[in-house]
Amino acid sequence: DKLLFTPAANQVGNSGISIFDGVVEVTASDTDCTNGNCDEALRNEAISILDTAFGEPVQNLATHVMFCLPPDSMDGIAYAYVNSWASVYSDEWCQYVSVQLHE
Repeated sequence: DKLLFTPAANQVGNSGISIFDGVVEVTASDTDCTNGNCDEALRNEAISILDTAFGEPVQNLATHVMFCLPPDSMDGIAYAYVNSWASVYSDEWCQYVSVQLHE
């Protein structure tokens, strides 16, 4: 069999945040990323924003969620936890299928 990802359903949340073709963009507050170690803070803030916007936990919106963070916000390329619904990527590394499959 094949591994197939189905985009989350299109929907409009609060504050003008909407999911379209499985993609949603949120803007985090000014987090200090001068040392490249703010990925956890950005991920947690994005989760909070999405939970509030859609009125339910983000992991209920989709079975797999990719967080694509701004440049220089983390030290590595990407990471995920075993059996987790979330994976985190540094900037353009979100676009590489080989990195996505690794995580």
